Amino acid sequence: MDKYGFKDTPLGPMPMDWEIVRVGELFQQVYVRVKDLAKESEKIPVLSMTRYGGLVLQSKKFDKRVASRDTRNYKVVRKGQLVYSFPIDEGVIAILHRYPIGAVSPAYHVWEMRRNIDPIYLDLLLKTPLMVNQYKRRMSHVVQRRRNLSPKDFADVPLPLPPLPEQRAIAHVLSTVRQSIEATDRVIAAARQLKRSLMKHLFTYGPVWVEEAERVLLEETEIGEVPDTWQILSLGELCDFTTGKLDSNKAVLGGRYPFFTCSRETLQIDTFSFDQEAVLLAGNNAQGIYSVKYYKGRFDAYQRTYVISIVDTGKLEYRYFLYELSRKLSELQNRSLGTVTKFLTAKIIRSLALTIPPKETQNSMSLQLDAIEDKIATETNRRSALEDLFNSLLHHLMTGKLRVNEQEGFTSKEDIS
Repeated sequence: MDKYGFKDTPLGPMPMDWEIVRVGELFQQVYVRVKDLAKESEKIPVLSMTRYGGLVLQSKKFDKRVASRDTRNYKVVRKGQLVYSFPIDEGVIAILHRYPIGAVSPAYHVWEMRRNIDPIYLDLLLKTPLMVNQYKRRMSHVVQRRRNLSPKDFADVPLPLPPLPEQRAIAHVLSTVRQSIEATDRVIAAARQLKRSLMKHLFTYGPVWVEEAERVLLEETEIGEVPDTWQILSLGELCDFTTGKLDSNKAVLGGRYPFFTCSRETLQIDTFSFDQEAVLLAGNNAQGIYSVKYYKGRFDAYQRTYVISIVDTGKLEYRYFLYELSRKLSELQNRSLGTVTKFLTAKIIRSLALTIPPKETQNSMSLQLDAIEDKIATETNRRSALEDLFNSLLHHLMTGKLRVNEQEGFTSKEDIS
């Protein structure tokens, strides 16, 4: 069979020209401690493991240093070395590539390469389901809550090793997709920041250009300064609702405009719908209210605690009401009653003060915010598609079902069979 055939291996069918090697053939364990490096030890940054980002500065992960002041017994890891600990099957394994040197907890195991392998290829490989299954097989005798993998068992794990040029090509392809995901994340983060800034501007001055904001006449109210043409009204003045319950999959209406609560962990409603528009406040017993959603017509797939409020259409544009209410979530959370179990009463919700501009102003504000929401939704869908592409490529490239090299590009298993 030529080099493009497949052979049976402990990892399943693999290309004939790929090696199957044990971790112990590629790596050897090292035991350098911070205290072994004398003066250099003062400059060694403390690192922490992240599931998707690998080893990062501890200060970046936690926004502060959480390690002990005395790090002399911490293990030293250098660029290109492998680090793992428990639970390894949840991604606690990575190769250091961001920094030249770092210090990790004594609980981690540090390994040094003994052969020339592409570190990015290996870093990506070690977190694949293919490898996670190998870790789990060797942890079958370990207490489940610890899921530790001994260095001896780790050294016995088999790895698929393509020729070095193909390793580099695989790393390049996957890194390119990952960079696109990270770029999309930055766009989403920027759009969300823009939304926060725009909301602050709109709910202070209205839909006017920044340079025109100083011309807007503001007046002091119970909730701060707002344009003098706006009203401050309570939710109770705008809404008409009564209390009721959701029991199993049935809704018990308490009045013309229902206020519903449900403390079940999950609840699926397939038989209940409103013929009017509604705003839903969703939360749970530990956190109180945590999200606001807008509905018209059928309701389904509820979770935890809910408040459904039918709004008087005479004074409010629904999309505006959604954005205004979302700004008030922290206030509602702060006003929740109870300690361990949080809850809101109809009285608390009715007394919530809202800013109410003229309806045409509400519509203009909503359109601007909707445009950003659409951008966030588009980029979020793009990110999801890129993530699916990355996972598909990861599986096919790491098992040889899809071959890639710098000269020929992609070749599928079907093409070469």
